Amino acid sequence: MCSALGCPSVAAAQGTPTGTISGYIVNPHGLAVPGARVVVESVDTGATRSGSANQQGVYSVPAQLHLSIPA
Repeated sequence: MCSALGCPSVAAAQGTPTGTISGYIVNPHGLAVPGARVVVESVDTGATRSGSANQQGVYSVPAQLHLSIPA
């Protein structure tokens, strides 16, 4: 079993919200999982984007997103 800690980032573009979902993948012992595959799926369309973790367990997947932070 692996854990993934992530945080989306959003950059304003010409009317289309785009950004990157990135994070760190570790095993139950807290060690990085190099090469772990990450899949981001749109709940609206089912479209997917994928990436993989680097040697330090860090991944980054580009995505179109909408992020809101209510007060």
